[in-house]
Amino acid sequence: MKVFENFFTNIQLPKCKGNGLKVNQRQRKIVGLLSWLKTTNLNDAISTVLCNLKKKKRDYAKSVIEHAVDSYKVPKCNLTFILDDRLADLKSELKLNSKLTRPCGEVLPASFIIRFLCGCYPSFFLNAISLHRTFLPSQVENVNLDSSFACSLYIRQVLYGILLRHDVPSSECENKECLSCVEEYDRRNGSLQKESVEPIFTLRSGTVLPNLYTLKDLSKVQSEKILSEVLGNEVGIFSSVPSEWQLLLGCIKYWLKNSNPGPKEEFIYALAISMLYFSFLTKFSCNDNKNDFDAKQEESDFSSISSTVKLVSDSEIDTAKRNIKKYLQKPVFNNGNPIILHIVHSFSQLQT
Repeated sequence: MKVFENFFTNIQLPKCKGNGLKVNQRQRKIVGLLSWLKTTNLNDAISTVLCNLKKKKRDYAKSVIEHAVDSYKVPKCNLTFILDDRLADLKSELKLNSKLTRPCGEVLPASFIIRFLCGCYPSFFLNAISLHRTFLPSQVENVNLDSSFACSLYIRQVLYGILLRHDVPSSECENKECLSCVEEYDRRNGSLQKESVEPIFTLRSGTVLPNLYTLKDLSKVQSEKILSEVLGNEVGIFSSVPSEWQLLLGCIKYWLKNSNPGPKEEFIYALAISMLYFSFLTKFSCNDNKNDFDAKQEESDFSSISSTVKLVSDSEIDTAKRNIKKYLQKPVFNNGNPIILHIVHSFSQLQT
């Protein structure tokens, strides 16, 4: 922004080249700003920034900054409960004196706060709840195409709906501040831009989504039904697949239907090999006294993939491992062997 050009002339920016790297002006400003923040306190930093704005905008800008800072504060947070593995005591403390609330003042459930403090949930959950703002992480992708995060937009809308729904609906809670759109910052047309994303509270079938209080009370059947509907899968479609693969296959099916441009046939083979290598070859190592695969094959009806997997002997697993390591080496990218952007972009969509 031009209004801050004078501000950046008063802080030290790194050189355009250093340690063999070339940085543009925007990157220099980011590094310089972070270095400056390390040497100043919060109040002085806010005052310096506000001086560069017109007087009529300073009060509003100050309130936005202070609200953002306060949303990340957890006063008197005693980490000894977590470090000493006394989560039951922490739950009691949070019920009496929780500091994590929604903008309307509703206290977030203790179970959510505990898992958040333990690092089980990503930071963007709290960003969406408190700030209604999130920065989608950068990915390697084709900048001439739509952002790779467009593929998973519907999933994020459902997540926002679960995060923003209140425990007890009321006119005070269901205000624009609490249930408003989430501002997503993502790449659009080669630059970082803001887009308002509406949360979804009811699925297309009419199923009302749970909130953070009722989520833990859902049965396995209810959870699977909601998850299957969000991913566009039939309930039980992957019942014959090992449990640790079911969510992954559901996401792959969603990716195949929603990615643009769609993946090619070779991508599916690559995913199958990766799944075998990371989930199968390194895990299914069993007893030494197994019979050969061919002998067990005659005794099995192959009713499911799970039963088939258990028939593989250790010697066959070792052989497959050696072949994969020999023929599927990690590629080295350089000028002679550049990254193929359409392949990377397609898998970036799956990653979202």
